[in-house]
Amino acid sequence: MGTIIFFMQCGFAFLEAGAVRSKNTTNILIKNILDVFIAGIAYWLVGYALAFGEGNSFCGENMWATVGLSEDKLAFWFFQFVFAATAATIVSGSMAERCNFHAYLIYSVILTAIVYPIVSHWAWSGDGWLASEGSAYQDFAGSGVVHLTGGIAALVGAVILGPRHGRFDSDSPDIRGHSVPLAALGGFILLFGFLAFNGGSQASISQPGDAGAVARAIVNTVISGSFGGITSLIIYRTGVCGVSNTWSFLMALNGALAGMVAICAGCNVMPIWGSCVTGIVAGMLFITIHTLLDKLKVDDPLDAVAVHMGGGLWGLVAVALFQDGGIVFGGSGKVLAWNIAGALAIMAWAGGLCIIMFGTLRLVGWLRVPIEMEIQGMDILKHGEPAYPAGSWEEKQYYNKLAANYQQQHNDNDTNSSDRNNYLPPNMSVPKGVGLGGVSWSPPPNNYQPPNPQQQQQQHNNNSSGPYPPQYYYQPQYSSTGAMYWTLPDQRNNKQHNNNKNKNKNDKDRHHHYYYRQHSPPRYPPQHPNEDPPTHAATAPSIPRPRTYSRDSEEGQQGHQGKDSKGQRSPAYSNEAFERDSQ
Repeated sequence: MGTIIFFMQCGFAFLEAGAVRSKNTTNILIKNILDVFIAGIAYWLVGYALAFGEGNSFCGENMWATVGLSEDKLAFWFFQFVFAATAATIVSGSMAERCNFHAYLIYSVILTAIVYPIVSHWAWSGDGWLASEGSAYQDFAGSGVVHLTGGIAALVGAVILGPRHGRFDSDSPDIRGHSVPLAALGGFILLFGFLAFNGGSQASISQPGDAGAVARAIVNTVISGSFGGITSLIIYRTGVCGVSNTWSFLMALNGALAGMVAICAGCNVMPIWGSCVTGIVAGMLFITIHTLLDKLKVDDPLDAVAVHMGGGLWGLVAVALFQDGGIVFGGSGKVLAWNIAGALAIMAWAGGLCIIMFGTLRLVGWLRVPIEMEIQGMDILKHGEPAYPAGSWEEKQYYNKLAANYQQQHNDNDTNSSDRNNYLPPNMSVPKGVGLGGVSWSPPPNNYQPPNPQQQQQQHNNNSSGPYPPQYYYQPQYSSTGAMYWTLPDQRNNKQHNNNKNKNKNDKDRHHHYYYRQHSPPRYPPQHPNEDPPTHAATAPSIPRPRTYSRDSEEGQQGHQGKDSKGQRSPAYSNEAFERDSQ
């Protein structure tokens, strides 16, 4: 079970990588792998001794660097180590894209060596005050010990660190991650890992009753996560959060994670219907905290606070309500009282230390990267390893031979012609002889000259047959960061077009049928159904024309927008997140 929980670090890495912009992908990946390395060293030297060494009710006092730890306890050490790494990883997501690397190293060590181990000593060692004989505190798999600890640390870190540059500006209220598929892959790994996270907390399978407890824990985890995801999806779809008519994958995923976090405390003692209610409330609480943090301008790119702090806090309450013999069944409120006391103690301990730690780092100027580095991205400036290097898009090993043949046939003296297809925009690279979508085409002859725009306009104004006016050709445009893209001007705002619209009754139809979205390669204008193709089209590269609809029709609107933007929270690959300002 411990090895599966260890694999959850891979899930966190993919989830966080997909939730940040492409210019910070390497930065967040190295933080996730260092969570494992730092936790391994810190927990071995100090953490395990504070957590499970013999001592007082506050912390352990022996077995530093596992000295005196028997071999039959090494498996238990490994299981607790992966829990400590999980608590630290929660914080890295909420502080992504603007936290200084030095600050990350410091807080990761403190969390895994001091903050989390002492909390786990309180609740899970025989000497801790929450695990003492008179205590009724109940937290089977860590709703409070792991997730509430990590969640409150993430909240404090996000508040003191501040939001990302431009996150709450009026003109750009949302900063989207660059890859929903990466986030989805990470999310599925985490959902799988939670089955071991909760089921493995039994720490035994050979004793009477172990198999039943493990089975109940796993089934409850599945049910609670399922109801949490469905609840979040439906609530977000209703528009309560300000975004209506969207089926958000990310909201459904995080709602499911919140449901699994909430069930950790009581997954081994709840009836199945209790996990249903736990998941529903967890999904509602997740959406509430997610919306509230936005209102308070707390920037949490991963929704780590809403998932782990919200789900963990509710889980400590839910186990007191729905466990066999709990308040719902007529039991006493002793477990609820102890769990609330434990939650307050965890929040005070973890939150207090994190306020001191993050506050000190901010005062000395180590907490946040400079604004220039934040804008350009940390992958190149900090690590020298961009996740998507520009050079890797030019697959020279596949088309050098084709390019060389083309150069020889046409006596091209341009030494750069073998590097890329000069008929495409600068930000694209496709070998000569290969068109879009793998369709073959022949380059135009050497004597080919593009039509003169003035002649085209004159021909159009004279109502003669021939090429379309210049405004129907793609033109290069530049974003605020210098990234180039290609677009057609909006014909409705073209004064010359409006002045001449009565000269050709097909102008309006042509505009409706042939308006293209941005971020497309340059195309020769499509032919109108009622006209002959332009005279120069025969010598132009043959590029398949996509099926088009009227721009004003509902079908055309959805075709231009795409279902990801219309029906989900965000497209799978956000254009804004791929702006290559870091390069």
